[in-house]
This record gives sequence, C-alpha cells and structure tokens, in this order.
Amino acid sequence: MARDCFRNSTKLEDMHAADQIDDQEMQALMIDVVDRCSDFLMELCSPQGAEIIEDLKIGQPLAKAPVPLARRAAFSMVSVT
Repeated sequence: MARDCFRNSTKLEDMHAADQIDDQEMQALMIDVVDRCSDFLMELCSPQGAEIIEDLKIGQPLAKAPVPLARRAAFSMVSVT
C-alpha cells in the first residue's frame, strides 16, 4: 500500500532524484508511511472499520491522526520523571 500509493509517486521520486530528499530522510519518511498505513489497515479491520469507511465515503476526516504503533511502543518505553 505504501509503495503503490506513496513511494512510487512521480512527485516524490522527482524530489528524491533532485536531491531535495536525501537517502536517510527518504528512509525515515518511508518507515513513517508504512507504520501509518499498517495502523490504518488495522483500524479498518477493527469493529469500528465499517463506521470509518462510511465516514470516509461522505468525506468526513478521521477523528485524529493516530500515533503509529511503532512509535507508541517507543513512547511507552520512555520513562517520564
């Protein structure tokens, strides 16, 4: 999904080829995109999935942008003092 809908886009590839995005930035961007795609697919497969699809059909934005699961794990390991 990330590759087909985002990574292989002409605009992004043009920016990467023109050195507007270096390899490290591209890697970080793609990791974030894949994490978010994974979370979104998990949400669609959840009990609320049908409601999310109906909201998207009428152009209703998602309630909030969730923190990707990979980031949630990292946040939960950080000690708050």
